Amino acid sequence: MSTCGTNQIILTLADPWRVIERRCSTSHETCSPCRYLSKLLYPYTPGISTMKVLLLLFTITLASGVTRFDGEQVLRVIPQDELQLQELAKLEMTDFRLDFWKSASGLFRPVDVRVPKNLLTYVKKLLDSTGMNHTVMIDDLQQLINNQTSTSITNEFDFDKYNSYEEINAQLKEFADKYQSLTTLIKIGASHESRDIYAIRVGNSGTDKPAIFLEGQIHSREWIVSATLLYNIKFLLEGYGTEDRITKLMDEVDFYFLPVTNVDGYVYTWTTNRLWRKTRSGPIDGCYGVDPNRNWDDHFGDPGASDNPCSDTYHGPSAFSEVETKSLSNWVLENGKNIKAYLAVHSYSEMWMSPYGWTSDLPPDYEDQD
Repeated sequence: MSTCGTNQIILTLADPWRVIERRCSTSHETCSPCRYLSKLLYPYTPGISTMKVLLLLFTITLASGVTRFDGEQVLRVIPQDELQLQELAKLEMTDFRLDFWKSASGLFRPVDVRVPKNLLTYVKKLLDSTGMNHTVMIDDLQQLINNQTSTSITNEFDFDKYNSYEEINAQLKEFADKYQSLTTLIKIGASHESRDIYAIRVGNSGTDKPAIFLEGQIHSREWIVSATLLYNIKFLLEGYGTEDRITKLMDEVDFYFLPVTNVDGYVYTWTTNRLWRKTRSGPIDGCYGVDPNRNWDDHFGDPGASDNPCSDTYHGPSAFSEVETKSLSNWVLENGKNIKAYLAVHSYSEMWMSPYGWTSDLPPDYEDQD
C-alpha cells in the first residue's frame, strides 16, 4: 500500500477520520494510514460495508503522489517579551502541523513558520490573542515551488540550476576524471534505501596536510547547500594554477566536500515532497524519517530535539540509528586524523553557529575561529 501525505488524507476523509491527523501530525509528513484502518474505520463507522472500505482505500491510493502546498503561507513573528517567546517555543514543540523554518531563539529575533492553508485562520487568531504581530513573508508557497522546479528539470548538470541526485553524482565523477591529480572521489557509505553517498577530496597531492570537511544537505530540502558546495568545488579546481591565492591554498590544505548527506531525503524532495527534511527510514508510529542532524551521539536527545516520530526534529530511537549518520561518523573517525575544521553547511537562517549546541558556554579554542 502506498503512503499518503497527511494533508491529502484529511482532504479525502470525512471528519471521523481526523484521528489520523493526530497520529501523523503534520501536513508535510508522510504516513501510512492503511496500517491503522482496522483500528480507525470500524470504531467510528459502525456497520461500514466492505465495499466502502475498498472505496476508501482506493481513494487514499489516488490521493498519494506529489505533495502540494497550495495556499500555504510563511508568517514572520518577532517576540517582544518572554511570554511571547515561550508561547512560540511551546507551539513549535507541540503542534507538528506547523513547520518552523526559524525557531524561537531570543527576544526580537524573527520566528518564521509555514502554516497549512486550513490552519491559517486558527494560527493568526492565536497570534492576535497573545498580542503577537505577524507579517506574511510568502503568500502562496506552491507558486514559489512551481517557479523553482520548472527551471530544474533538464536531465543534465547545470551550475545555474538545482540538480538531481544522479546529476550531482555524475558531476562529482566528472570532476574526479578531469582533475585526477587534484581530486579523490570517496564513497562514505550507503543510505537506508541503498543509495551511494559520495564525497570528494579537493587539493594538491601531499601527505599530512591539514584538512577542512564540509558536510552538506543533511536536511534534504535545503537544496541551495549542495548547489553552493558544488560551485565551490568548481571554483577551486578551475582556479588552481591560474589564481595564486587558490593555488597556494590547495597546496597547503585539503578540502573534503560532501554535497548531499541525506541522499534518500533529497531524492524524495524531487519525487514527492519538496519540503521533506528527514531521512526515509521507518515507519515508526506511522511516520517516516529521522532528523539526521539530531541523530549524533553527543548529548543525544537534549532540548531542541523531539522524541515524537512525527516531528521534523525527531532524534530517532537511538544515537546513530540512521545509517547515514553512522557511516559518516565512521568515515571521519577512521580517515579524519588531519581534519582540523568540520563545517556543517545549512541554509535559510543566515547564522554562523559555533559549538556547542547544548550549552551557551564557548569552546576553549573559540577565538581561533577569527
